[in-house]
Amino acid sequence: MVDEKCERLEICGFFNEYQGSSKVAKEAWIISYCENFENSNKCMRKKYFEVHGFAPELNMSPSGRLL
Repeated sequence: MVDEKCERLEICGFFNEYQGSSKVAKEAWIISYCENFENSNKCMRKKYFEVHGFAPELNMSPSGRLL
């Protein structure tokens, strides 16, 4: 069985900080990016990490929008 979630989910500051937030639920970021492996490759947080070697600020959403 293939894991359907982002491989960085357990160490993602955004996911760990905001997973219960109504704002995040409304925007469906966790469903759209974190829990969807294919879409997780579009995650701006993941792309930031790949370029800079460290995670962006916690308030940067997977879409790149700051909360």
